[in-house]
Amino acid sequence: MNNKLNPIIAAQKFVEEHFQGCEGALLAGSVVRGEATSTSDLDLVIFDCHLESSYRESLIKFGWNIEVFAHNLQSYKTYFESVNIPSARS
Repeated sequence: MNNKLNPIIAAQKFVEEHFQGCEGALLAGSVVRGEATSTSDLDLVIFDCHLESSYRESLIKFGWNIEVFAHNLQSYKTYFESVNIPSARS
């Protein structure tokens, strides 16, 4: 039996419960690309000016494994510069 919430609803509920008032949140990964499998997780990128530093957390909620990548409004810039820009494709 699959008791997972719809991924978008699960992501919205998670953000409302854990990051209410954040500046933004993105659902990313295979679920968004339409490539989800039975073992896919929800990848959430959170932008919250109240965080002192960035962190990553893994947990289970609403039937989903959730990977949280939480950033303040400065730390995400450093992260994307070091990880994504060198490998970006047009």
